[in-house]
Amino acid sequence: MADPSDQSGASEDQHKPNPPRDRRAFRNFHFAFFAGLLLSVIVWLGGGRYFFHSTNGNALPIAMYIVAGLKLAVCVALLFIPRFRTASAGLLASIPVGLLICIGSCALYINEQ
Repeated sequence: MADPSDQSGASEDQHKPNPPRDRRAFRNFHFAFFAGLLLSVIVWLGGGRYFFHSTNGNALPIAMYIVAGLKLAVCVALLFIPRFRTASAGLLASIPVGLLICIGSCALYINEQ
């Protein structure tokens, strides 16, 4: 029992240990992160010849907006499902890495010309 003369203001509830982390959270984050990377690799390296050699030059920016927008829309949708919030963070983390893949494929296909 706590001493009534104790003026520290600390209660017994503040000293409870943190609950264990959910193992699904780690798995969901990494699954979504690598799924986002796989999508970027398929789009940028697989469709690179079309995007970089199109006649009007508009295919690359359109594809960039579509890929990033699709990932962002899925992230927002997953935020509202508590079980998949960490998956949303993983997919969000894959967007800048996907941008680096896009930049690398730009360098790859520019050297071909």
